[in-house]
Amino acid sequence: MTGKGSLSTVETLFAEFVDGIQHGRFVPGQRLVEADLCQEFGISRGPLRETIRRLAAEGLVEIQHNRGARIKRMSREELVHLYEVREVIEGLAARMAAERATPGERDEIAAVLAAMETAIAARDHLGYADLNIRFHALLVSAAHNPTLEQIYQRLQTPTMRRQFRSLLETGAMLRSLEEHRVIIAAILAGDPLAAEAGMREHLQQSGTLIARHEAEASLSEPL
Repeated sequence: MTGKGSLSTVETLFAEFVDGIQHGRFVPGQRLVEADLCQEFGISRGPLRETIRRLAAEGLVEIQHNRGARIKRMSREELVHLYEVREVIEGLAARMAAERATPGERDEIAAVLAAMETAIAARDHLGYADLNIRFHALLVSAAHNPTLEQIYQRLQTPTMRRQFRSLLETGAMLRSLEEHRVIIAAILAGDPLAAEAGMREHLQQSGTLIARHEAEASLSEPL
């Protein structure tokens, strides 16, 4: 039976992996070598294997017979399917946020927009990407629907690294900022239909951009 200490180790390690996948420390296709990871994190193989099984269950890692585990590489088709679902889920979140966000949450959402504008002025691409993640998470939280938030978390992580890469273009950041302004204006005005429409349009544009980047990346990768 897994003890409380081991369970805590698995939870901590799982969070480390998710953060690493989001920020590009672990990249699609990367092989997870148990001996190296045990040494790096100072853990035994038991908690590591349990963590890898959990990552696989979440669709972040693929385990191949006799070949070990690798960070999952999503195909262009899988990304398109994922963004189709994100469009619906986060569109709903934006609509609910326009209806349910507290005054404090509205202030926080407006503050993130101001910080995004500052990041663009400073050409801080990575800072903007982090704020983009914060923006989407705030809207989902402001929807006040725990089931929706759980679904959002499951969908979000596989696209994080791709969002970072696509937002390295200044033009993409400017388009993203303008789309965020539309969504936030609708939420602050309490207009749920406009908030949902704005979010769905934003994710359509993001999905198209990310799919294009993935296609370009696959062409440049060695066979």
